[in-house]
Amino acid sequence: MKAYCLNLSPTDEDLLEIFFQDKKKEVDIVTARSSAELQKKALNEKGVISFFCCIDEKVSLDALEEFLSKYVNDNIHIILKEQNFEQLFLCHRYNVLYVFENRLDKASLEAAFMKAEFYTNTPEVLDMPLNVTSLFARAIKIKTPQELFFSLNRYLSSIKSVKKFSYLIECLGDIKNLGEKLDPKLQEKILEQEWSKKYIRDMKTLEKGQTAKVIIATWIHEDGKELLYLEIENEALGKVLNSFFFNYLESVLIYRNNKIKETKLQELVNLDEVTGVFNSRKLMEDLKFQIYKHKLKQEKFCVLFIDIDHFKQVNDSYGHLAGSKLLVELADFLKKQLREGDSVYRYGGDEFVVIMPYLGTSVVSNIAERVLKNIKDYVFSISKDEKYRMSVSIGISEYPTDALSEKEIIKFADEMMYKSKKSGRGKVFYLNKE
Repeated sequence: MKAYCLNLSPTDEDLLEIFFQDKKKEVDIVTARSSAELQKKALNEKGVISFFCCIDEKVSLDALEEFLSKYVNDNIHIILKEQNFEQLFLCHRYNVLYVFENRLDKASLEAAFMKAEFYTNTPEVLDMPLNVTSLFARAIKIKTPQELFFSLNRYLSSIKSVKKFSYLIECLGDIKNLGEKLDPKLQEKILEQEWSKKYIRDMKTLEKGQTAKVIIATWIHEDGKELLYLEIENEALGKVLNSFFFNYLESVLIYRNNKIKETKLQELVNLDEVTGVFNSRKLMEDLKFQIYKHKLKQEKFCVLFIDIDHFKQVNDSYGHLAGSKLLVELADFLKKQLREGDSVYRYGGDEFVVIMPYLGTSVVSNIAERVLKNIKDYVFSISKDEKYRMSVSIGISEYPTDALSEKEIIKFADEMMYKSKKSGRGKVFYLNKE
């Protein structure tokens, strides 16, 4: 294959050469400084030809049209040095494969290469090119394996040479098979394969007969892997699994991986680094949402403010590491004591807050008394040899009876907790308690 370059700068020619080397494409780059020189060099050339031509204001529209009409059946890429809309319109009229602005760049070359690959293979392989074009043209915002399966299914079901398509998801020992069900022995054989790279183009062909049976590793997560299994007619294998298809998959999977990283980072921002429960930042966000939700439904919710009694003595007697261990154990204990829909937060120091949706003080006070008793009865482990019995003081505030804003709700529950401490500690306190 040859790429003919007309009026390209040395920088653009170097970038083009490096790009094709990275793609492992054997491409001879032929340079020319005039249209006549280019025509002479490409006169008897057969096979796939690509033209990369730099056009500036000196090139007349007639000369440009003559060039485009001469090579209309080849892959033409135009670099427009100036913003000339008449030249641009002419390029689109003659279906120029790709128009670059001012100079070549790696990202645009990648897009041009994918477009060339697609238009080269589409007429020979696909029965529904419009369906496939719409698939590859849409924004790639696919978050789950199920979404990716349905997306690929639309593409692969439009190609007659694809005989079978299955999507295997192996996660923590469980296997889900989306698509056409596989024979158990074949499925086991697929899952036994070892993958040398965490890379989308890592392919293995299980059998080669009239139909090639291919597995593609799509992604390998920390806790599992996902595999595509395809049966494709042998002669169509390279054209169905072209670079356009793989670039689409890679873009989807990069998007998914970035979303996973974003989610993990967001979780870290919202978690207390000692106990692993939510932190005070997350508490204020959630309180704001709970107020909005309960106001719409005209419902009540309650907040518990929990403070460990005599916690300073633990740090002074056993050290801060023992104190931190006690906080972790209490956080886990609280989560087990409460409903699934209740949320536990470390407010700071030895203080914890719990949001309890859709319950009023009359019910929550009974739950708080039970939690208080269970904590007193529980033996906490400060160290391997040291056990500790704990008591806590609990204050309750109710929305909207006691307070209307997130800050007021926390302040009121905190005040109720201090009343508990002043009355002798180890108690539950709330407004109008007898």
